[in-house]
Amino acid sequence: MINRRRGLGASNDRDPIVYSTDPIKPPEVEKVTGYSGPLNPSVRIERKGRNGKSVTVLFRLPKHDTLLKELCSYLKKTFGGGGTYAIEKDYGVIEIQGDHREQILEVVEKYSKRQGRS
Repeated sequence: MINRRRGLGASNDRDPIVYSTDPIKPPEVEKVTGYSGPLNPSVRIERKGRNGKSVTVLFRLPKHDTLLKELCSYLKKTFGGGGTYAIEKDYGVIEIQGDHREQILEVVEKYSKRQGRS
């Protein structure tokens, strides 16, 4: 990979353009659809490092990208807030803004039944 800077002697030294001439592209990840197993998540609340704001964390979910994306989207719409998902080493994690400890497991169960999972 070769990085080059433009404008070393030009008038615009504050924002030099950096680009790569590397022809190698990253490998494409094959997307698998349709997860049919059970969902048995655990719930915790996190406040540290978030300026006192609560985040409900749903963890121990299957490592399935499509499932996490759809479930995260469903939870964000249901609770009317933001959220994100990630795949860690052993399991999937979904974070939803706000404290939803009481309702979130019921909503996940409702989603699971709606999708035809046990």
